[in-house]
Amino acid sequence: RNNPKFWRLWCYLPNLSYGAKSKKMNSRLSVQDEHDCVAAAMPELIRIHKQGGIRLVVNGYRVNGKVWIHFIIGDTAGNNRLLGQYNGSGEMSMPYRDCQCPFSELDSSNPSCEYRTDAMMRDVKKQHDGKTKKYEQEALQKSYSNHLIDNAFMMEGVPISTKYLGVYGVFPPELLHTTDE
Repeated sequence: RNNPKFWRLWCYLPNLSYGAKSKKMNSRLSVQDEHDCVAAAMPELIRIHKQGGIRLVVNGYRVNGKVWIHFIIGDTAGNNRLLGQYNGSGEMSMPYRDCQCPFSELDSSNPSCEYRTDAMMRDVKKQHDGKTKKYEQEALQKSYSNHLIDNAFMMEGVPISTKYLGVYGVFPPELLHTTDE
């Protein structure tokens, strides 16, 4: 990642706060705006994947370069936003973006984790969208510590390297949750 010759540009995201007044935007809407921008680039990635990749010549051989999202590296705040997870340091219900561990179990050296999957979070999102009252939607968001947005990485056909976990399996784990002291 430190060598620019290995970087591949996938899409540009505009600076969504450029020119904005000092009024703070709702964090859920801010995260959704970013995902709406990423979602605009997804159809091309999906199309290339469905067509079998990109035809290339490598060392004189004609090959198809397969395209998929294998791993996403970023800082904690950025990775949380890509999963719709709350950013914060307070006592959130489920502060760890990859699993359902409650705050009270984070100091356990051997927590009993249930990893989040795309299917699980789609079900939660469906419950969220079925609620008619805003306070009910916000309570569900708070219980999962997640904005429950329309996540661009969970669009139909997005090529993710792990089908079981989906986008939740392509982020590195948090150090907080992987060390045993």
